[in-house]
Amino acid sequence: MPKNSSDSAARYRLAEALKKRLSYMPLEKITIKQLTDDCGLNRQTFYYHFDDIYDLLKWLFEWEAETAVHLHDVSVSWKDTMRKMLKYLSDNKRFCVSVLNSVGHRHVSRFLLDFMSTLTEKIISDCMEEYGIAPAESDREFADFFIDFYSGAAALMIERRLLDEIKLTDDQLIAYIEKIAVNNIKGYYSL
Repeated sequence: MPKNSSDSAARYRLAEALKKRLSYMPLEKITIKQLTDDCGLNRQTFYYHFDDIYDLLKWLFEWEAETAVHLHDVSVSWKDTMRKMLKYLSDNKRFCVSVLNSVGHRHVSRFLLDFMSTLTEKIISDCMEEYGIAPAESDREFADFFIDFYSGAAALMIERRLLDEIKLTDDQLIAYIEKIAVNNIKGYYSL
């Protein structure tokens, strides 16, 4: 059966086992045997659903983000989506920091970058709608650059905040992201 088939209870049990272990163990020390033993499953079941622990970790972030944040819900403002994400990260800080401090850190980084890419698209769309800007096809290159640039910068700021390297409240972080994004969009269109 292909790995993209409908999710089963085993996936969720393995994900919860990984998350629990990450609260007190570094990722590098966690084995598939430990996870399957925690769930009462066998290794074959693990490999039926995932290629390795990193594949499970990636799936765990995607599942939890969609469950907690509803990133693709177009009826929710980008600010509310961002607040939900920041709350998720705060509520799961130990887990996220454990992964950030491990060899699996690229999964958290990639997850945050993907999240911010989707959110930055919402910011651009909302801003253009607010200022009555009709995007031209020639603006696509700028929009793609803007999304890549600001997504990377915002994702890094969120990582640094998780690691307590910067002290910003949720509202401050959201306000700064909005101010920088809106000012740059307005500047590009000479508004």
